[in-house]
Amino acid sequence: MSSDEKPPAPAAVPPDLPVENPLRRYPVAYTHSPEEAREALSRVADVQAFDLPQGPQGFLAQLSYVALNGIDLTFTSTASEVAIRFGSGRRQVRQQIGLSGTASSVTLGATIEVTPERSCIVGPDADVTVHSAAGHRQVVLRLDYDAVVSKLEKLIGSPLKGKLTFDPEADIRDAHQAQLRRATSFLLAELDAADVKPSGLVMTEIEQLLLVSFLLGSRHPYSDLLRSEPRALAPWQVRLAEEYIAANWNRPLSIEELAATVRVSARSLFRTFRQYRGYSPMGFVKQVRLKHARDMLDSGDPTITVTGVALACGFYNLGHFASDYRRAFAEPPSQTLRRAKRGRA
Repeated sequence: MSSDEKPPAPAAVPPDLPVENPLRRYPVAYTHSPEEAREALSRVADVQAFDLPQGPQGFLAQLSYVALNGIDLTFTSTASEVAIRFGSGRRQVRQQIGLSGTASSVTLGATIEVTPERSCIVGPDADVTVHSAAGHRQVVLRLDYDAVVSKLEKLIGSPLKGKLTFDPEADIRDAHQAQLRRATSFLLAELDAADVKPSGLVMTEIEQLLLVSFLLGSRHPYSDLLRSEPRALAPWQVRLAEEYIAANWNRPLSIEELAATVRVSARSLFRTFRQYRGYSPMGFVKQVRLKHARDMLDSGDPTITVTGVALACGFYNLGHFASDYRRAFAEPPSQTLRRAKRGRA
């Protein structure tokens, strides 16, 4: 969404929706009116045509939408057959992720079936016509094209030659696509959580994970290079990256920033961390943040809380923080805090 566009106003949606909606906290429309559905969808996408092959009888559509920094997520569900043509008015790469039911998408002369096992990817300059059967539910992941290109250049360590294009068909059962599906599901779960407002630090890192997962999962001219084994690095480069992480643990860190620090490609840095440390660069980031969390909990400061420490150290999901903390230190964070406060009393 561009800076001059206003986000769609939330719609009044019944609390007991008839279909599961992973973006239920970001409703846009829940309507029996085809006109209202088209108008709502046009606010979040470039809609060129909206047709009901079987007529408007029994029409029911549900739409949710959320825009993050460089990523948009849209959920759609329809109780009747609908055909929609989307233009290329936005500079985004789009991937349809089917949740249930079937749809067919026609783009660049190819017809792609969209199901929970098959997905369709549409480039920024391509139109697509989506013909959804009754009962089809999907999430559309839209990535800023320039962000995708920038991420790929930093991963391979060189500028692209020409325009980046994508194979329109993707198999969710492929290991890399399955990773993207899991990353998307994780983001949806974080957005659905009601206990804590999403942390900017955590959301930035999830978005970076989605960009990398998408580039690994989709087929494009650089896929083989991206998936190939990179040249190994000397251990000093790993140590330099670790020193940088230790000095900057309390702000958002990306793999390309770490790679630039040691002047290598991101994929080389990934491989060398795995080879010499047995974990990823972002795994080391988590270790450092957990250590700082323990130090804060163990400080004896009476104002310290587990929630406050988790957020200060970049852990938005309290359940995941507690699990990671227990795994690292063999006790829950609340126990560390209680022991510190008893020692101060």
